[in-house]
Amino acid sequence: DQVPMLRKVEALLTDAKCPWSYAHALADRMFKVSRVQWLRHDQLHSLVSALQVDANRHKKDANA
Repeated sequence: DQVPMLRKVEALLTDAKCPWSYAHALADRMFKVSRVQWLRHDQLHSLVSALQVDANRHKKDANA
């Protein structure tokens, strides 16, 4: 089920103050899939990981 992963994407986007279009563009760039909702589970997991790495990077920059 993709719902928990999609909620995680939404939470990460909200924290980063990014629109859903950012996640769709990232999915397109990473997997050539134009909508996050169309990603396979493994692709969705990779997208969440990329968004989390970005969030951690910005958090680290803010604390420096």
